[in-house]
Amino acid sequence: MKPIFCFSMLLCSLFFFGTALADEAPDNDLDRMLHGVRLNMSFEECLKRLPDAVYSDAASRNTTPGPQKPDALLIAYGADPFLGVHAFANIGFQDARIYELVAVWSDDAKDIEARCRRFFKALDERHGTAYEKKSLFVFPGSDQQQAVAVRVLQEADTVTLAFYTPPGENAPSQKASLSYAQFKTGASFLDDVFVNNPVPEEQATEAWEKMEKPNATPLP
Repeated sequence: MKPIFCFSMLLCSLFFFGTALADEAPDNDLDRMLHGVRLNMSFEECLKRLPDAVYSDAASRNTTPGPQKPDALLIAYGADPFLGVHAFANIGFQDARIYELVAVWSDDAKDIEARCRRFFKALDERHGTAYEKKSLFVFPGSDQQQAVAVRVLQEADTVTLAFYTPPGENAPSQKASLSYAQFKTGASFLDDVFVNNPVPEEQATEAWEKMEKPNATPLP
């Protein structure tokens, strides 16, 4: 199955459906949007938690998702219930179980920076505070390529990535984003970004400095 995750997709124009998700008290702030959805969850359970999700494939957008077609799902907001900004989550399935999950929150840089601490606090609540500091390139090979600092969390057979992307030097607007992604351990994407195209140490250090500055902003 073709992977749904692509960094060039992260800051693209979003689809906004005003999604109203299942009414369930969240265990943490991230789940105000994700409602407990995680890797390995079945397609049917995912639909129960996200009843207004649609198929990611534009050609199937008007088809009501059902267990007979466990294809990638999309949820999207003009203002999500967690950070209150433009957001979407794309969920990929393999053998009718989640094997890939990507969520992105995007808005003007000043508004995203003001939400960094809340985002990473929610990440700690969902996954704990033990993480590895890494870096990867977003928009690799383009005039918008830049290195970003990435928190990498390993849990059983799941790798979780979380990072802040500031506006690039050549970006057409001053938009920034916060990204949350989960992959199976050993996913080829992880080798692609961390092994095959590693960020030089100097750029990685600079990327971490950029993320730690807005992450020091007081919680609103």
